[in-house]
Amino acid sequence: MGKDLVAPEQIPKLPTRMRQLHSWYKMQKGKLFGASYLDEDLHKGEGRAWVEFEHLYHFYQQVALDVSIMNLWTIYHHVLLDISLSDSRIKVSDSRKRPLSLIQPVIDVLNKAFAKYRKKSKIHRPFWGDFTIEEAKYILKQPPGNDHCGFYIMHYMHCYTGDCRSAEMNTELDSGELLMGELVALQEELVGWLAYYVVKPGSEYSII
Repeated sequence: MGKDLVAPEQIPKLPTRMRQLHSWYKMQKGKLFGASYLDEDLHKGEGRAWVEFEHLYHFYQQVALDVSIMNLWTIYHHVLLDISLSDSRIKVSDSRKRPLSLIQPVIDVLNKAFAKYRKKSKIHRPFWGDFTIEEAKYILKQPPGNDHCGFYIMHYMHCYTGDCRSAEMNTELDSGELLMGELVALQEELVGWLAYYVVKPGSEYSII
């Protein structure tokens, strides 16, 4: 607590909102900060999410992120399954692009449950059957030994909501990884939300 989140010579080079949050952090005397949330935010009732400043330091350093930081992004998960009952299809987003066979046990359970649903359902569709599994398009691959997993999850959530242009651009640039500019953009986006909606007194998620 109290140490700069980046090297002193790097502070003037930080994006605007990251520099603003850094200034706010330097004035704090405790070891953590928090954000209030409603049931519709995380679907687990109302409460508060607490983050140690040590984890904010890790966020600025672009190293492995703590779960508490990811809770502020929204919901975290390493593998995303986009399940469509209408056409019996599952799109898989995996940060390591591991073989789809590794999640087959999960798919088997889903297929059994879906079979029971189809049997009891009054709606009968001729194309209903076991799920077809496919890898989601434009999902970047996190290289071995890389500890940016939290940032990849943030990126996947953008893709999940349809904002995948950055991944398309990386494909065009023959890069399957998150580029440094994208990491900084994700940092700036989350920090902007923290600055205006969490640490600002009286803001929507502030507990002050």
